[in-house]
Amino acid sequence: MSDVHRTILVVAAHPDDEVLGCGGTLAKLAEQGAAVNVSFLSDRVTARPAEPAEHQRQPEARRSAPRQAAAILGVKHVTIGALLLCFEVASSTERQLPGSAAAFTPNWYEDINATLERKLAALDVYAAEMRGWPNARSREAVEHLARWRGATVGARAAEAFVLGRKIA
Repeated sequence: MSDVHRTILVVAAHPDDEVLGCGGTLAKLAEQGAAVNVSFLSDRVTARPAEPAEHQRQPEARRSAPRQAAAILGVKHVTIGALLLCFEVASSTERQLPGSAAAFTPNWYEDINATLERKLAALDVYAAEMRGWPNARSREAVEHLARWRGATVGARAAEAFVLGRKIA
């Protein structure tokens, strides 16, 4: 990891996990010039409704602790309470070996009819990565998938996700 122009993103369940699991490595990478960022899926306070009384009395300290730890480690940016959506990738998701991983079973859909053309235009920028029809990585297949995902929920076009966690 000697490339000093790296950007590192650590996704942790809640504050203190990043320090427990990889705090030394984060500090080392930051010292080497990497831009280290940490995103927490919850603030721990909202993740545990039956939190011990002493923690409930210190909500501000518990919310500021991740930023204080980040400053010590050299972390550039901290996000708390991220919405975790897992998405499918044409030519990747459908090529899993049977039984090698859980099947992609979406439970969250976003209507993209109004932005489908912009998605396809942005995809054109990756022309070197694209293939011809009927490859799953073709422009046509991507549009067909959006139309199919839309049809499954009554929209003209949609993208499908698996909602892993939502912090309101």
